[in-house]
Order: sequence, then C-alpha cells, then structure tokens
Amino acid sequence: MAGKELKMKIIDEILRLKSMGKSKRQISKILGIHRNTVSKYFENESNNIIKEEIKNSFCGIESWVEKIEWEKIREEVLQGVPIQIIHEELREKGKLEVLYPAFWKQLRKRMSLSKATMVRVFEPGSRCEIDYCDGINIIDVVTGEVLRTNFFVGVLCSSRYTFAEFTFSQKSEDFYILMLRCLNFLEVVLR
Repeated sequence: MAGKELKMKIIDEILRLKSMGKSKRQISKILGIHRNTVSKYFENESNNIIKEEIKNSFCGIESWVEKIEWEKIREEVLQGVPIQIIHEELREKGKLEVLYPAFWKQLRKRMSLSKATMVRVFEPGSRCEIDYCDGINIIDVVTGEVLRTNFFVGVLCSSRYTFAEFTFSQKSEDFYILMLRCLNFLEVVLR
C-alpha cells in the first residue's frame, strides 16, 4: 500500500476509530494498513487538508471530462488508434491534465469501444462452413524432422456443431477425405 493515497472511506474510518479511543497500532491492525500511514492521517489538521485535496480532485474531474470530445475519441479508437496515444496527444495540446488511468476510466464509463456485431441465424441443416488454418508442428521421432500440419474445421452454422482434424497437406485428396469424414461426423445425408 506504500505510496498510494487512501480512499476517503478509509480516512473517515481512521478518524472514527480514533474517536473511539483506539491507538494507532490498533487502528493499523483493524484496517490492515501500516502504522505510519495511520499516523499520517491521525492528526486533525492534516485530515482537513487531505479531505480538501480529495474534494478538489473530485471537482476537477467534472471540468476536464466536460471539455473532451468523447465521440471523436471513440471514432479514433475504433479506427485503431491506441488509447495511450490519444491520451498523450490531448496532454500535449493542454486539453488534459490527468494521468492515463483516470482518462481510461472515464473513457470506459462513457462509451463502448467495441464495434457492433451481427448474429446470423440459419435454418438447421441449411449451411456448413469449412476452412483450413495453420496447425501444430510435429516432430518425427525417427528422423527428427519437424512436420507442419494444417487444421481443418467444419461447422454446422445453425447448431455450431463442429468437426476438426489435423492433416499434413491441403491437397485435393486430403480435402476430399476430410470432407467425407466431416460429413459423416456431422451425420449429413448426401443426396
């Protein structure tokens, strides 16, 4: 907890426990914070100053948040500009005084950063999609040669029922064999 500011709730709890006559050591044990931290917030004068600083920092949030064009930032993020870069640019222009975590938190509160998605609905048995992708490397124990594989996947679009198998090539023969295995697995009736 070293170096971090305490939340107002914990500061109030320190003051409450102090008013109950608890010692600094007891308060640190109860709250699970270091005794020096309790000492820092134990004195009445420093508490008033700290409370005022915290209050001012919360008031400051509203001012910078209102100045930001959130919709413009959202468009930039969806175009692929990293949030860190946007934050740095706004700080360089003098439009932003806060650190990155505070900016990111406000950005997440104000907007969804994901693009819209669409769910496609298919009638059962009307569509099967297939594809290849890179597979895993296999080492031949006899020769020590590294063999590359391809990953074949077939999916029934309505139920998302899936067939997958590794193969050593994407040649026509392998493709036909995998298609037959896929259709048999998915129990598709060939007409």
